[in-house]
Amino acid sequence: MSGSDPLSERTITAYLDRLSSADPAPGGGSAAALTAALAASLGLMVVAVGRERGDDPRLSEIAERLRDLRASFLKLACEDEEAFGNVLASYRLPKGDPNREGLIEHALQEAARVPIRLAEGCIDLLHRLVELAPLSPRQIASDVGAASHLARAAISSALLNVNANIAYMHDEAAIAELEDERARLANLGIELAERAASIVIERIG
Repeated sequence: MSGSDPLSERTITAYLDRLSSADPAPGGGSAAALTAALAASLGLMVVAVGRERGDDPRLSEIAERLRDLRASFLKLACEDEEAFGNVLASYRLPKGDPNREGLIEHALQEAARVPIRLAEGCIDLLHRLVELAPLSPRQIASDVGAASHLARAAISSALLNVNANIAYMHDEAAIAELEDERARLANLGIELAERAASIVIERIG
């Protein structure tokens, strides 16, 4: 979806139909961003129930951040599709164009940075879920665990897209920077998701 057709304005069925078509976008990056938005929404549901039972001020703070994150994930879904479209457009330039290789490299780097931003947002989300887990009503604590699993899956999927773009890049400095970020985010995502799941299991009893 382009900026004029944002994910937030499409029905679930319309999005899934587009995702399952032969169109090059949306693809895995957009789906990862939607998965992250689902995780944030699950967290918001747990907050809503928790606030009905006693308004811990921390819940309001968590809810505000989760809403911001969900909005950013939907925006990133569109940015991912646009970035991929730019990569395709750069490859379609005439091979005799002296700017073609530079434009391809630039487009690939930009396409790799979008999933990096998505993974960073998911790390923030996981921090909030770790905060939320011990505050969640016991009966729905499992939803915090489900949200943490979804966030971890979104990180893994996003970082796989980083790999896919790096594979065609030639700028060694940019590649090294992206690989370092990818490794850091992957490790942190695993650590935080496991911490959230551990708190949830203890909470459930």
